[in-house]
This record gives sequence, structure tokens and C-alpha cells, in this order.
Amino acid sequence: MRKGDAVRLEIQSEIPRRLLDSLLRDINLSIENTFFINGPINLLRLMEVYDLIDRPDLKFDDFTPYTPPILRNSQNIFETLRQQDVFFAPSLRIL
Repeated sequence: MRKGDAVRLEIQSEIPRRLLDSLLRDINLSIENTFFINGPINLLRLMEVYDLIDRPDLKFDDFTPYTPPILRNSQNIFETLRQQDVFFAPSLRIL
């Protein structure tokens, strides 16, 4: 088995057979490794995988939000925006 091969598929039981067959063929998986779920798939388990893998090189840096100085102490940002233009540039860090 190559690294990264699919070993299990969890999918809603209402999937059309034609679509299932196509998916199984594309990921080279047999019907024996397919588990049909009644209801939504549990994505919480998928989200837990992130913390189980110790590979910082595969993860995004922590997000640090930026608020323009003019809005930091504003009681109502919409009122501030009515009074003047504010440039929002999330990719720029102006410190």
C-alpha cells in the first residue's frame, strides 16, 4: 500500500449507486471498506486529526487578527465608516 491510499470511506446511505461506484473506482477502494451512515457524517472526528499530526510544516501559522487603529476604540464602527474611509487590508501588517 502506498502512503496516502484510502483505507475507509464513510458516506451517507442515500448516495446514488452510480455515484458511489464512480467514487470507489476513483479512489481505488472496495465496497467492503465502505461504511454507510444514516444522517450527517461526523466531521468532528476529521477536525481532531489536525491535532494528532505533529507536522508544523503542513500547518498554517497562527492567525493574528488586525484591527486598523481608527477602529480599535470605536464604539460603533459603522459610524466611524460613515465619517471617513477606512482601508482594510488583511494581508498587510502595519504596526
